[in-house]
Amino acid sequence: MTLPDTFRSLMRDAHPDFYDTRLLPYVPPQQDYCRETRKTLDGSLNLSKIVGTLEPEYAGKSWKEILDAPDCTQRIRDMQENPNAYMDFSAKPMSFFSPDSGITWYVAHNTRDTVITRALYAVTAHGDYLYGVSCEIRIPDYPLSHKLMELTLDGRCPQWLDTRATVRKQDFSWETTLWTHRFQMNGKPLSRADILALPKKKTRLPRRPFWRGLFR
Repeated sequence: MTLPDTFRSLMRDAHPDFYDTRLLPYVPPQQDYCRETRKTLDGSLNLSKIVGTLEPEYAGKSWKEILDAPDCTQRIRDMQENPNAYMDFSAKPMSFFSPDSGITWYVAHNTRDTVITRALYAVTAHGDYLYGVSCEIRIPDYPLSHKLMELTLDGRCPQWLDTRATVRKQDFSWETTLWTHRFQMNGKPLSRADILALPKKKTRLPRRPFWRGLFR
């Protein structure tokens, strides 16, 4: 039995929970404003939080389907010559993207090696954490998005003007980009703070007729 067959046989016997789960395509949210993004080339993530992929050729397929595909066979054979091949991530650059502050993750690049790595971790009880990989975390501005939705429902819809980026180096590995959004309403420019400070529109209750309650 070849190494790829042995490896897949071990996966079938172990049958981890994620084996039949399909990787979702990433669908960018509509009118969802970002507060900041953080990037690093030396990040870590929990493999169990991966829910999808940005690579369309793998989106919609299960971990098992990708692992059983012919293009994974040679990759698995490589482990016979170099058992530590999937412990050295510098040789196989993988990158990941989180749209929601690290709650869920998508594979941004190299879905195939990500699938093999997670399968290898599963059959060797290595754990779920992957280290030394490229990560990008998007932090949505939920208060701003919710306020704009509230204003739209009230019939007051601020017009977006522009978005400006300010890049900062947090330390030697992380780079943070702060996003500043500007709007206008009725010709008046509004900052994020101005938008959040707008009071909620008062709802007038219909007046009861004066004669209601006189007759029972």
